[in-house]
Amino acid sequence: MTQIPEIYRAGYEQAARLNPALAARYLRHTAAADPPADGVMQALAGYEQRQIHRCINAGMEQDDAALRQAPAEVRHFFDQVSVPSAWYVPNAVHPERRLFHRYSDRFIPAFFVVTIQNAATLIRKAFYTTGRVLGRQAPRRIRQNTRHFIEIMLPGALHRTGDGWKLSVRIRLVHAQVRRLVRQSGHWDESRYGAPLSPAHMALASANFSATMLRQAERLGAAGNPEERRAFMQIWRYASLLIGTPEDLLFDGDEAQTHELYRIACICEPPP
Repeated sequence: MTQIPEIYRAGYEQAARLNPALAARYLRHTAAADPPADGVMQALAGYEQRQIHRCINAGMEQDDAALRQAPAEVRHFFDQVSVPSAWYVPNAVHPERRLFHRYSDRFIPAFFVVTIQNAATLIRKAFYTTGRVLGRQAPRRIRQNTRHFIEIMLPGALHRTGDGWKLSVRIRLVHAQVRRLVRQSGHWDESRYGAPLSPAHMALASANFSATMLRQAERLGAAGNPEERRAFMQIWRYASLLIGTPEDLLFDGDEAQTHELYRIACICEPPP
């Protein structure tokens, strides 16, 4: 590995002793960003807020007439994300929904636990830099994340017209907007911190919301069989892809490999 962001070097050395290939794979993504989503927000940077919402809503609702008035970057982005992955089989994730609804009283507190764990990484620094996790913004952010989690557990949620699909893609665009604002702020040194809200961070959060949350819910008494656990991982795999997690950090939705990613990523991350 070369050009490791400065703040990751000590953690990477430790992680590389445990799993060198995975540590290197994670670190490669810390300096990257999300060109398709970043291109959308850059193209809309000069627009008024209501115009931005109109363009994005046109893409969400597949309003072709309105999309023709949007920048080419917006049209290309929605063309790309609207094509479903060949591996995602909607009917195969029903057991995952049964698991969640049977133990929702265990999964909701487990969800809050992993949300706090995500906040112990550089993910929180990007939001802090914009002021979007301070004061009233913090509970609002928690509510948005909770809504997303519950929505993707509903039947049909990740179909192109489903609310889970739309919320996942909207989160990706919000992250792109935060990334743009952070870079404009002048308070983020990418040679030191890597890219704000990098694809590596999307992978860390996705691993935490899937494999780690399964373990946290299990500690609270949620007993899922192997089929249900595989289905849970697959739905988070697709939601994570929509949010902007790279395919090579999704491990085909394998629970053990995903949990290992979270373990190694946390070692790579600087102390909170």
